[in-house]
Amino acid sequence: MISGWVDSWAGLGTREFLSAHSGQGYPAADPIFIVGIQRSGSTLVEQMLASHPQVEGTAELSDLGNVVRQLGTAAEGQNLTLFEHLQQVGPDELHAAGEAYIESTRVHRRQGRPFFTDKMPNNWMYVGLIRLILPNAKIIDVRRNPLDCCFSNWKQYYAKGNEQTYSMETMARYYADYVRHMRHFESVDPEGVHRVIYEELVDDPEGQLRFMLDYLQLPFDEACLSFYSNDRSVRTISAEQVRRPINREGVDQWKAFDQWLGPLKEALGSTMTDWQR
Repeated sequence: MISGWVDSWAGLGTREFLSAHSGQGYPAADPIFIVGIQRSGSTLVEQMLASHPQVEGTAELSDLGNVVRQLGTAAEGQNLTLFEHLQQVGPDELHAAGEAYIESTRVHRRQGRPFFTDKMPNNWMYVGLIRLILPNAKIIDVRRNPLDCCFSNWKQYYAKGNEQTYSMETMARYYADYVRHMRHFESVDPEGVHRVIYEELVDDPEGQLRFMLDYLQLPFDEACLSFYSNDRSVRTISAEQVRRPINREGVDQWKAFDQWLGPLKEALGSTMTDWQR
């Protein structure tokens, strides 16, 4: 299913298509979408940005997924698929969809700061839609070595959902589809997404933070480097980790289990080595 979704966006989300709809969505620049695969370091990035005085950290919000479902319902009402509907969507509907997202997320914003994070990892699937309905929103793609990231997900018990984590093969294919999807949108909209490599963030937190803040057009603030002192509520698996300074504990954890990771490596294929490209 995810592969089909990625294929459909590759066909629809061309440079020409995005250009034809440029500026037609809702103009708010408030959202900062932090996307990627679970266990990629996205909670760390969120905690760093939420320590900035101009950014409010919210949570993993379901609002964008709700907007997608509403668009899907509108498409079904015309006996169209979502992608057929998007091929003929007009500026008014794109504007309304973006506005609906902004309005529904207001309940999560309590600090009155000009920007806020939405850290729902699976929003990577909706990068094309974000560009259409919220053209001024920022998107940060947090990417971690696929062997560490996929293995960490596979050994993690999720209470519900995240079926892709139930086997090494499905987790690997999911990761590969994610890379393929993000690579496509980076090729057609190079300035639309800022990529953060987890391992580079661990090795050079200040330098990588400055790159992020430059992309967000925000001034550097030392508080972001002391993110572990931020007492905001964190409700993800990484909640305990972001209460400590950055460390390398999560780097190359897969190596201790290398002899059992054959199915993971085989399913990753070329993504195992070209995941940063």
